[in-house]
Amino acid sequence: MTWHSRQSRRRHRALRRPGAQGDGVAARGPGKPGHLAAGISLIEMVLVLAILALLSAIAAPRYASSIARYRAEMAARRVAADLALAQARAGEAGRPQSLVFVARSYQMPGVPYFDRKAYGDYTVDLATDPYNVTRVAAEFGGDAQVSFDLYGAPDTGGSVVIEVGDARRVVVLHPESGRVEIK
Repeated sequence: MTWHSRQSRRRHRALRRPGAQGDGVAARGPGKPGHLAAGISLIEMVLVLAILALLSAIAAPRYASSIARYRAEMAARRVAADLALAQARAGEAGRPQSLVFVARSYQMPGVPYFDRKAYGDYTVDLATDPYNVTRVAAEFGGDAQVSFDLYGAPDTGGSVVIEVGDARRVVVLHPESGRVEIK
């Protein structure tokens, strides 16, 4: 028998003796040092629930405002990407391409949906999930429409204001360069 196996057997026998170190049952019990209560009191439960309620009351408004900021940012990125898409399509097709804003949605006349499942013009409704935009205000030289010529240059500059709750993002189309910027 090796030294390691003898040591292992001694440790095993020592742990099996009542009251041995590490037994956990005989060494601890009601009235003995190191005894742990088997449950929690009602006062402890009420205190924990009160702390959780306080933390929830603090965190909930911050969470709602962060969701609104996220949705406004994602809607602004979508509008910026579709402005760039309209600009690129005008150059590729060699004919003007417009983007028309109506209420909380916009469409690109003459461009089919990319999934090829829907019919009609490419339309994005910002009032529905995942954006849930509460207000869209587009202003391009007096109207809510911008048109790109066959070189991709816009007929006018302008901006699109996107609001979700208190969160607000502005998509700016620069008239000289056609560059899109989110502020």
